[in-house]
Amino acid sequence: MPIRFGFIALALSLTLAGCGDKIVEESDCPDDGTKSVEGEQFAALYAEAYCDLRSDCYPDEFVDEFENLEGCQRAVSKREIADDCDGCTLDSDIGDECIQAAKTVSCTDWADEGALEAACDERWDCSDAE
Repeated sequence: MPIRFGFIALALSLTLAGCGDKIVEESDCPDDGTKSVEGEQFAALYAEAYCDLRSDCYPDEFVDEFENLEGCQRAVSKREIADDCDGCTLDSDIGDECIQAAKTVSCTDWADEGALEAACDERWDCSDAE
């Protein structure tokens, strides 16, 4: 029983770490020009890579949380766009490294080493955000 609890805790922590501190199902970001083209492009590419990784590494939990690949991509992309709209600035070099890491990291390196988080944590700089 403790092993099962540990696995669930690990899956939950990976969900939160890979998707920030919350999962956003709908972005409150208005389509008023506050979204950057760079941020939208990053959000789409990151969502695709991250969701492919999540579905490969944790297929059962993936289906329980997102139902399908499209649902995951929508949730992850909307969260990324929300950071953009909140006034955060995307570091495009870190964003590129983050996407590459999501495409290439092994499930073991992600779960045991935090490799995806190490590559992605600094992608958005929100220090000047309102």
